[in-house]
Amino acid sequence: MSIKKIMKPKVKVSIVILTFCRPDELKRNVSEILCLNYGNLEIIVVDNASDIPASKIISDPRVKVIRCDENVGVAGRNVGILESEGDVIVTLDDDVFGFDDDSLVRLISCFEKDSSISAVNFKVIDDFDEKQVNWIHHRKIEVYGDKNFDTY
Repeated sequence: MSIKKIMKPKVKVSIVILTFCRPDELKRNVSEILCLNYGNLEIIVVDNASDIPASKIISDPRVKVIRCDENVGVAGRNVGILESEGDVIVTLDDDVFGFDDDSLVRLISCFEKDSSISAVNFKVIDDFDEKQVNWIHHRKIEVYGDKNFDTY
């Protein structure tokens, strides 16, 4: 399925971006997300009480910025999830780049193909050395890094 076929999709996607004190990364991340061609998209930035408020960095009306009174860590994702209206919710940290139209189409198709799927994780590839990173799982990355598997 190509992105051109889903310009006016039924599935609403919310992208929740968690940020704390990384204004350059946030700017890059949001710029990439705003370039997506998906027609039913909500973008929410959750600012974990950054020194420079995210609202000073992101002023695009297509982006909802929520500022936490204090840094609540990864629980800030829940703040964004509770505010989201999407059928599918994507959570990203401010320093995760490369989420493109193809990634979005592949993600949506996972949920459309199998109604028992409730969560999907992305393979995270480092910008510089192109190695898979952020593997925090009980299975070995060498064996499962390129496979679908059930988790708990």
